Amino acid sequence: MVIFLAALTPLALPDTRRAQLVFEGERLTATARAGAGRVTTQDMTGFGAGWSGGAQLLWAGGSPGAALELAISVTQPAEYAIDMDFTRAPDYARVSVDIDGASGAAFDGYGSSVLPPSTLHAGSYFLAAGSHALRVRIDGKHPQSTGYLVGLDRIELSPVASEANPTRRAGEPPVPLRQLPVMTTARADAPVRIAQVIPPGARRAPGDTSVATGSCATSCLGDVSTVYRKDDDGQCRTWFRFPCSPFACEKGSGVCRQTCASTNDCAEGSQCNTNTGLCVVMPYACTDALTVRAANGQTESCVPYKCRAGTCRETCETSNDCSAGHACNAYARCVKK
Repeated sequence: MVIFLAALTPLALPDTRRAQLVFEGERLTATARAGAGRVTTQDMTGFGAGWSGGAQLLWAGGSPGAALELAISVTQPAEYAIDMDFTRAPDYARVSVDIDGASGAAFDGYGSSVLPPSTLHAGSYFLAAGSHALRVRIDGKHPQSTGYLVGLDRIELSPVASEANPTRRAGEPPVPLRQLPVMTTARADAPVRIAQVIPPGARRAPGDTSVATGSCATSCLGDVSTVYRKDDDGQCRTWFRFPCSPFACEKGSGVCRQTCASTNDCAEGSQCNTNTGLCVVMPYACTDALTVRAANGQTESCVPYKCRAGTCRETCETSNDCSAGHACNAYARCVKK
């Protein structure tokens, strides 16, 4: 099942340094044609102020293997870094992204509650002037997720190089110049392996595990690897970032580990399977009827609701779904008695 969306003219942000292009998710729903499932505009103001424009594109009724195809257009040929802001919620799916058939990154939309959008760095691609197909495909879902919904707040394109890709022939699909980590999600409980990709122009000395772009070294910020390069003024600026999770970022080199010998080689919230040498994300779990434990080991109270299947309930059917001293009202909410 594929959902086609007509191309829209992006909003041009007044940023002369980067000339970013933004496609608001809710503006894409007007031209959606769904053969199965449905694409609607969802008002998100009730969940806080984290959504651009206070709304998002909501895709409901999808299933593993289904794809949502968006047509994005650019007027200037350039290499663009593509960022997509996705919502996380208890009934959201795992998705992967490709641009004109070239694979990008993956995103797990599961959250213990409805969370403000998180940015997926889908990769950098040379795009010729005109329309391009951006496809979001459902790969599965987190073990604790109860559905396959997808919420897209917006898409942002930031030019990072104006020169054409010299290796790309006319008529060929865009080539991903810098591809971010791709998560394998064939099974909900499968370990995840991340491929470390060295950016074009980066150089590695013999026997050196670090990466240098110009004279700018790659570094770790927690479990995130950050790559820098020199700007026109000779200053090292952030080029792009990508998360190493479920693996740890190696402090000495600034790159993501690809194997593990112990849990110390894994990101927070993951543990090492020493039989396979792969880090596995620890699932959310209920430590008791009123408390949920996140993947990073932190606990959170579910009061006034109870914890069920590794997540705090957000609605109730009966008062049995509520913590002590609370009752389920006519609006499916737990309130004080």
